Amino acid sequence: MRVFDLENGKRPISVVAGLTWHPLVPDNFKRELKPLSIDLAADLYVYRKSNKSMVGFAKSEDGAKAGQIPIALAIAQCLDEESEPTNALVAVEVPDSNASGEPAYLYVLIRDGFILADGDQVGNEDQIRTRYLSDLSVSGWDLLIAPEHWKVNKATSRDLMSFLPKKNSKIKIPTSWRLKPVNVSIKSAIITTVLIAVLATVGYVGLDHWKKAEAAKLKAQIAAQQAAAEDAARQKNLLREPWQDLPRASLFMSSCNSALRRVGVTAGNWSMGGFVCENRLLTIKWERAGGSALVSHLKAMYPNAVLSSDGASATVTSRVQMPAPTVKTGEILQTVETRTEAFRDAKLRYGIAVWLPTKSDAPQSPQPNTPPQAQQMSWTSFDVVAESQLSPHSTVDALDAPGFRITKVEGKLKGGLINYQLKGIQYAKP
Repeated sequence: MRVFDLENGKRPISVVAGLTWHPLVPDNFKRELKPLSIDLAADLYVYRKSNKSMVGFAKSEDGAKAGQIPIALAIAQCLDEESEPTNALVAVEVPDSNASGEPAYLYVLIRDGFILADGDQVGNEDQIRTRYLSDLSVSGWDLLIAPEHWKVNKATSRDLMSFLPKKNSKIKIPTSWRLKPVNVSIKSAIITTVLIAVLATVGYVGLDHWKKAEAAKLKAQIAAQQAAAEDAARQKNLLREPWQDLPRASLFMSSCNSALRRVGVTAGNWSMGGFVCENRLLTIKWERAGGSALVSHLKAMYPNAVLSSDGASATVTSRVQMPAPTVKTGEILQTVETRTEAFRDAKLRYGIAVWLPTKSDAPQSPQPNTPPQAQQMSWTSFDVVAESQLSPHSTVDALDAPGFRITKVEGKLKGGLINYQLKGIQYAKP
């Protein structure tokens, strides 16, 4: 969750992003609000009453305050008034968010007229763009809004301020759009105060504090034990050089490509919607290209095809023949900085889109106070996602290096060419 100030004359408007949203039946609003807020440990809410009624929850401990404007609600309301899109994908930059560092971006996902529970997010450009492109792969979008330099097909670019209602050149926000405390009843507050006063007898408060302190202590002990166990497991995995157990990137790609050629990319009047190669399995999705695409034709070519419930699509899964590594590869790892520069060079030189960890979650070298076992680690790892229209051989040649492993390959057929998306891990020196 993040709070921003938007300029509006002398008095800026405080907006908040990152709420958790739930659809609600209008008649059940008062009955459902309290239980939902308890489940989410939230103390603030905003209610949108319309033909797509929903409620958004926020926490004051995360920085939210009563009176702030949930920006996702303003965007959804604006789009509803303009074009009533059923399914919309929105990404916009926050104005002046880069004054103190990296620019921030807002992300709002509307499906069937509702903001999804995790469809209100804020982050840096890499985080939001990765989420946007991932959700973009799902079909059926009525409206796409994204920054112009992302070059998203059929998407328009908008300024965040354009979503807010204005009157006489100033932003005018309805009172109903502002965050409110979940417990707004004065009568309820008085009753609660009286009950607390009655129950707060001598000894009770002390006992209550003791129980809470013991519960917090036990929770901290369990968390510490879990963290220690996870760290020990991570150290064990790191020290055993896991890339030695994974096939080289070139072998992974060639094995997937061989399986794809063996299975084939044609099925009569059915068209290939895409494929996934992962965990030594190749799964191809077939889609009906027209009325002449019969199930019997597909079954004749692929007897093991699994049809969807409506018969409009099917999947065919086959094993990928990929030899397991049997000896150490003898690879000499490069540094994180060297590999990061190489991936960015591939993006500029060959047009391969590459997404790497952001600064906040990038692998770090051991610090001076790190335990001795952790200081012995001579390598680290980070995730890599790449998209390419080049051939599989050329794509791997551009990205491959010691310690680079591919774990998943996805592809879609467009204009007679396959667009590849590679997901993998780069092991490197800290």
